[in-house]
Amino acid sequence: MNKAAAAETGTLLFQTAWSGRAEIGLAGNDDFSIKVSGNGADWLTALTISSRGT
Repeated sequence: MNKAAAAETGTLLFQTAWSGRAEIGLAGNDDFSIKVSGNGADWLTALTISSRGT
């Protein structure tokens, strides 16, 4: 997977009935994250690993 720019998204999206429930990857920045949603609209970031190493 390759993004054209840091602000782009490169993720793996898991869905139920075409509604997002979990997302893993680089979502709009270069930090690796795992996000979850109970309704497909409101997202909670469960884990973030900074790309800046701090």
